[in-house]
Amino acid sequence: RVVDPAARASLARLLVELSRGNITNDEFEDSVPDSVDPAISAIAGAVWHFYDDLHEHTLSGSWSPRAPGREAFSKMRAFLLSAHPYRWSHPPWLDLLYFPLGLFSLGLLPRVVERIRLGPTAVRTWPFHPSQVAPRAV
Repeated sequence: RVVDPAARASLARLLVELSRGNITNDEFEDSVPDSVDPAISAIAGAVWHFYDDLHEHTLSGSWSPRAPGREAFSKMRAFLLSAHPYRWSHPPWLDLLYFPLGLFSLGLLPRVVERIRLGPTAVRTWPFHPSQVAPRAV
């Protein structure tokens, strides 16, 4: 599994800038590095759910991430700064299913299907794989 430290560091900086409202959603999308590291496209795709791609704006005011969003940005950044390989995958044919589902539901149904498919642990640990997360102390 490929880990591209330079692309990950670049995307981690972009996440900070986007989440703080320092760059727009369009600037973020235009700056995502090209990489064969699957974490880059997966995380850049997940960030899409935090903004409206129909118009350019920053994540400020009503678009400011709430506590769960800030936690998600923090986990994504931590993963990007780690050396862990990205271990989440799905069969390629799911993309064929997700595309029309996404069109008709404004991106909601593919997220719901993925949550059901992967289970509750995935929601808590992503983008880290459960095998990469230390168990909590009792």
